[in-house]
Amino acid sequence: MWPRVLMLTLLSRLRGDPVMPQKRIRSEKGFHLSYGFAGVLLGALLLNPFTGDSRVDHWRNSVDVGQWFAVSMDGAPSPRSGAQAVWTDAQVLVWGGANFSNRVACQDVLCADGGVYDPSSDSWGPISSAPIGRASHSEVWTGANMIVFGGQRTIAYLVGGDAYALETDSWRTLPEDGAPHSRARHVAAWTGSEMLIWGGVGCPTDACSDGAAYNPETDNWRPITQVGAPSGRLDAASVWTGSQLLVWGGDARAPIGLLADGAAYDPVADTWQPLPRLDGFEARSLAATVWTGSEMIVWGGNCRGGPCIDGAAYSPSDRTWRRLPAQGAPTPRFAPAAVWTGSEVLIWGGDGCGSACGDGGAYNPMANTWRQLPIDGAPGPRSGPASTWTGNAMLIWGGSDPISGEYLGDGALFVPPGFASPLPVTPPGSPSTK
Repeated sequence: MWPRVLMLTLLSRLRGDPVMPQKRIRSEKGFHLSYGFAGVLLGALLLNPFTGDSRVDHWRNSVDVGQWFAVSMDGAPSPRSGAQAVWTDAQVLVWGGANFSNRVACQDVLCADGGVYDPSSDSWGPISSAPIGRASHSEVWTGANMIVFGGQRTIAYLVGGDAYALETDSWRTLPEDGAPHSRARHVAAWTGSEMLIWGGVGCPTDACSDGAAYNPETDNWRPITQVGAPSGRLDAASVWTGSQLLVWGGDARAPIGLLADGAAYDPVADTWQPLPRLDGFEARSLAATVWTGSEMIVWGGNCRGGPCIDGAAYSPSDRTWRRLPAQGAPTPRFAPAAVWTGSEVLIWGGDGCGSACGDGGAYNPMANTWRQLPIDGAPGPRSGPASTWTGNAMLIWGGSDPISGEYLGDGALFVPPGFASPLPVTPPGSPSTK
């Protein structure tokens, strides 16, 4: 046992990884060894660091690039594509979506139910059925409720929304008075006191150029000013910065098509301010978009000639854009999962890789570099999965296989380097598995 422990200790010390605590252990021989300098020296003398031990290699590589963990399917929602996911600070709420091949799983094609996933126990619980199912809708978490709004039901666009209370597993319908027109594929954000809804498709003008803000405390809607607002669009890039809603790009539909402009909305002042343009940055929709705390990262998407190959970052503080490096970036794609870890933008999946993409990359804004995400243990290629950041992992769940047409009910968590696994398991090759 102890040579293997020393091997792992040596690897940890040489790499500087904080996964081996300084403590004493008792070997099978009955004497004590220290996870310290003496142990490293003894390991270096007795062990060849290139042992070929697959478990050690797996552990070492997971420290380098992160690791995927399969998510339990026991009690998970029925297979579907287009579900949305929100993180409550303790659990993931997965709800909605569609399954066109199984009307039993999702009545009338659209799913009105969902599941509550707890990463700490790798377990699922049910979400009771909402008044109606939705797809291409929006979801926000308010700290007490998940609010779903709009969406599409076969060929009809949905108006209004519903609020789900996790504590009581119950739904209530939002007021229709003052609510925005029916729409799907719109922008949504939670400001801390209001849910902002803007843009989308389904308005009398097709692409929507208006919106509204909903306050759960007062249970009222207010209109969002259209003075200075961007032109109507769907599938736009958007982020909430903590004080502004940034909207950029999207699809204005025929005859205008894809857009390369945007604006910032201040909900306190109820005003819009146009965003500056970045010369040569192509118009697009369905781009990966995250807020890093200082920049809006926009990468990939659907451009006029196919999947976009580049990305850029916008800084509201100085109203400037900068281009992202192309070296090491994932292959071009649109509609991928995208989350912010606190230090990296994680991109995974999407469409445009000949079919659905089954790989991804991580972008570090401080280093201005890309790295590939590991493939080992990753979920299979899929379109339309639910995704969110849980505080220490990126969840990917559900979706559909565009080749077979199968709707999927499985998923995985990706834990980046430096984060502990949220699951009640230990990565292969770690000392506790010996």
